[in-house]
Amino acid sequence: AVLTFYGATTFYGLNDAAWAKYRLGEFLETNDPSTGKPAVANPWRAKPVIMGMTLAPASMESLHARGATFILCNNALQIFAGMLAAKRGLDAKVVYEDLRTNILPSVNLVPGMVVAVEQASKAGLSYHRQ
Repeated sequence: AVLTFYGATTFYGLNDAAWAKYRLGEFLETNDPSTGKPAVANPWRAKPVIMGMTLAPASMESLHARGATFILCNNALQIFAGMLAAKRGLDAKVVYEDLRTNILPSVNLVPGMVVAVEQASKAGLSYHRQ
């Protein structure tokens, strides 16, 4: 399986340090289910809570260990870095470069998701968006 990060899911391809530094839970309006406050760590990295249950087998770490590939759209990262920088009063280029260095090791940065999906289709893979 190839899982994609773009649009509203872009920041889920980043590590906990980026989530804490840039207060991504607050930015995305994503709360930590254990505290009810904005998440300060990537909620999908290790122990996602789904329907009130902690489901580690659905985590990015678990899926990667079982062979899943993750790709993150560079175009989306640039756009969302700019939006985040504007909201935080920071330089967009600096934020983008910092976020780029905080991509999870299991996540591959691709130039554009549209191109990646098109190439996957040509290789015989199907795309299912949820």
